[in-house]
Amino acid sequence: RIRSFVECGGAYLGLCAGGYYGSSLCEFDLGGSAEVCGERELAFARVKAKGPVFPGFKYDSEAGARAPQILVSFPRKESTTPGPFRTRVYFNGGCTFQALDGSSLDDPDVEIIGRYESGDPAIISCQVKQGRIVLCGVHPEYSGKFLRQPPREGERRKNNTPEDVLQAVENDDNKRVILLSQVLTMCGVQLRDFEKRNNNS
Repeated sequence: RIRSFVECGGAYLGLCAGGYYGSSLCEFDLGGSAEVCGERELAFARVKAKGPVFPGFKYDSEAGARAPQILVSFPRKESTTPGPFRTRVYFNGGCTFQALDGSSLDDPDVEIIGRYESGDPAIISCQVKQGRIVLCGVHPEYSGKFLRQPPREGERRKNNTPEDVLQAVENDDNKRVILLSQVLTMCGVQLRDFEKRNNNS
């Protein structure tokens, strides 16, 4: 149903685990105790999602939390931003995206929206028939303010994100919002009220 929805003009935004799920192949913690590897049913993009990019990930833990710097560059035709920029965003167990054979991603149908400092893709997008998908190995939806709040009942997130990660995310919050708003716009979300509120803040 998800794939049919997208193919008929809908959108899919895959964040962290959703990025793995939207890829054709998942390679998570290969050889480790949390290994999850194999084909994914959605297979929106002919890519392998490989992670975690940074070591230390543990389920129900902030041990692997990071705030990597992401180089963001949107397709000019879809972007209202002034040009490429860098921003730090929350990360915990996320992936990078490769060609199916594990080589560097070089597919003309796949746009690389964001890259880790290594140059590896962190955020990608592509058309799926009439729809659009965006896959993220990071969490642009998480603000430092949100991460400081106690988890709600039933939420798996722990309230012990390292202070250096929190501060890095908070310091780049304006650019994180630009990144998130552009990603949502690519997915067809109307942001007039959102943009007005942030322009006045």
